[in-house]
Amino acid sequence: MKYTKKYIAIAVAVVICAALVTFNAPALAAQATPTITSPSNGGMYTRGNISVTWNGVANAYYRLTIKDTTVNMTVISNALIPMNYCSISPILLYEGHEYKITITATVGTTVTSSSCTIFIVRSSARTTVLDRGKAMINNFWTPTQNLTGWASEKMFYANTTYSGIAYSQENQSTIASVPWIHTSTNFSVTNANFYNNTTSGGGSTQPRYGNDCSGYASICYNISRETTSTFGGTADIGYSGDTKLQMLARLSPGDLLNSPSNHCVVVDSIAAVNDANGNLISLTINTIEQTPTFCRAGAKSTVGTSNLLNSNYVPIVGKSVAAQDYSWAWK
Repeated sequence: MKYTKKYIAIAVAVVICAALVTFNAPALAAQATPTITSPSNGGMYTRGNISVTWNGVANAYYRLTIKDTTVNMTVISNALIPMNYCSISPILLYEGHEYKITITATVGTTVTSSSCTIFIVRSSARTTVLDRGKAMINNFWTPTQNLTGWASEKMFYANTTYSGIAYSQENQSTIASVPWIHTSTNFSVTNANFYNNTTSGGGSTQPRYGNDCSGYASICYNISRETTSTFGGTADIGYSGDTKLQMLARLSPGDLLNSPSNHCVVVDSIAAVNDANGNLISLTINTIEQTPTFCRAGAKSTVGTSNLLNSNYVPIVGKSVAAQDYSWAWK
């Protein structure tokens, strides 16, 4: 679902307008530069309405520019502001991203500007999502018997310690899947039933206990079992006219990339690559995911032979993220 022109207009109106609309609310200072007084430069803020105020310049009109410096994308460009304060809507802000706010004042032919940088902090719920996923990656276990891995691609040998829950498509529906989730950082698997391999629906040999990609993601979000066919439906994020690169750049840590009926990954962080002029040309999205033969940290890129731009990965955003709930919706 993409934003319609109606919703874009509402979003822009929220950005430009403030609660007070009188032109003389804050006193105007006779100075050349519109010094930003709020938010504080280098400040860290939770995602929500961010009030922007600055010392006014007499007889000036102002323009607002907001740039997402994490992925080097301009969010708002030279929006006309009739007074020396405004409010930035949360629909323009993404957790884990840094933003540069610039206010330009024009008096006659004289143009001056002031900038500040803010960071939108990651919510504790998103941190919990990633902590769950990394706990499964950093889960150390020692089999007491040899265990055949997925599709016989790997053998887990007795009395050898491994890191990361093994890949399987069986017995993975809850965060308490026994015997993987354990209070100890290193434990021995002694239950004989653990070593009785089963066969997947596609005929592949697999461990009796483990996760596949969507089972792993479901545990990360602490929700009932989803699959790549049901995760978020066909939802995507972005605005009308966005390129897929821009849509991917709007992801935040803790969001999901889902390729229906294929694979899904949880976003851990995003790294941007810019050209000589500073324009965004590619992204590397660092992920945590469950793949054969065990879960691990990985990366997906917008460049290369097999890349995100040419694949059917859908970026899905969790709108209402709570410690024990992750509701799939759009920002």
